[in-house]
Amino acid sequence: VLTNTGKSAFSVTSSAITGDFSKTGACKTLQANKSCTFKVYFTPKAGGTRSGTLTYNLSTGTVITVALTGTGDSSPDGWLSFSPPSLDFNNGYVVGDNPSATITVTNTNGIFAGVSKIAISGSSIFTQTNNCGSGLAAYATCTITVTFTPTQVGTFTGTLTVTETAGTAHQIPLSGTAGSGG
Repeated sequence: VLTNTGKSAFSVTSSAITGDFSKTGACKTLQANKSCTFKVYFTPKAGGTRSGTLTYNLSTGTVITVALTGTGDSSPDGWLSFSPPSLDFNNGYVVGDNPSATITVTNTNGIFAGVSKIAISGSSIFTQTNNCGSGLAAYATCTITVTFTPTQVGTFTGTLTVTETAGTAHQIPLSGTAGSGG
């Protein structure tokens, strides 16, 4: 919260945030005895103590600097969980079918968990769409929909990889079999 305790209005001419932190909210002109609120988010890029600063330059020439610190969890397991933990498209599909299945991703931690990349490797028969954006708020969920579109008879495998901003890469096995039908 930024509060003008003075008797005249001032403007925030610029603001900056450093480290593993980001902010939302803006304050242009602040009247006397008024406040504005900013939300600061911590997205650790590594384990251990992380630091940064939040700085406001005011039209009065005053510079306000707030020290920021947080502790990143270096757990190799990360903060995201997946249900189901794998996808298997082996239920009598034929060339030309395009079944889809959904994986629910859950942030199991009490703070924001960043997602830096969602990609499929292996067979190009598998594609994905998702609504995860750049990460998940505390205990929030998102979904990844994987589609199996066989263009030839055979057995196919792939891996859906979800990489957290902190570095943990989760690998979800994908498999599918397609027959000729008819």
